[in-house]
Amino acid sequence: MSFNICVLASGSKGNAALISTDKTKILLDAGISCRSIEQKLKSVGHRAQELDAVLITHCHWDHISGIKTLVKKYDLNVYTYYQNYGRLVSILGSGKNIIELDGNDFFIKEITVSPFELMHDIHCFGYSFYSRGKKITVMTDVGKITDYVRSRAKDSNILMIESNHDVQKLMSNRKYPQNLKDRIISDQGHLSNDLCADALTQLITEEGRQVVLAHLSQENNTPELAYTITANALKNRGIEAGKDIKLCVASQHKVSEILSVV
Repeated sequence: MSFNICVLASGSKGNAALISTDKTKILLDAGISCRSIEQKLKSVGHRAQELDAVLITHCHWDHISGIKTLVKKYDLNVYTYYQNYGRLVSILGSGKNIIELDGNDFFIKEITVSPFELMHDIHCFGYSFYSRGKKITVMTDVGKITDYVRSRAKDSNILMIESNHDVQKLMSNRKYPQNLKDRIISDQGHLSNDLCADALTQLITEEGRQVVLAHLSQENNTPELAYTITANALKNRGIEAGKDIKLCVASQHKVSEILSVV
């Protein structure tokens, strides 16, 4: 039985990912339209009717824009922390489908879900998923990788981590006001390519791991740049991307390949 992640969309215009086993299908975030979710799931051999639940990382619009239609159409339960409850009730119209998390691990069928808080400008959470001794961790929208977050992400077979921006590109971008730049680079903002690469040199210490660089800024980053910075940092630690580990970059528009551990 395989344990999988497939990124349906990742970036400032919308986020969604599928965590799955043969018997369990979890949608992490619904930041694209219900129709897009349906189409993207179909493209990788799944249907929205198969979903067992939706997990929400936080209530920025690029993570919840499709939640109302999706939940009403398929009567799905939405798991989130109590800090997000009021916002989701205002969107969904009631709390009947919302399950509030208390910080403890919980089960969705055969997958164990372990939430942990991230540093961001609103309450935001990462998740580690466990099945048959394997671990998949997703942590995007995070301004700083603390020792606590590092401890929660370690030993992941598959790790999806934010690599949002190149600092030089961001700071020279005249479209962005200074206060927005300051927010992005703050500890409550988004993780830069360099900070992501530094975190991965501490988290990826052995062969056979798989890493997804996610939530790239279309204005202040490129997939090639994000990949190169992390690959070079890992190479300096004796780990070669493409040989010792699998390193890939999630796209805003294209569905990723399905990454699996058995």
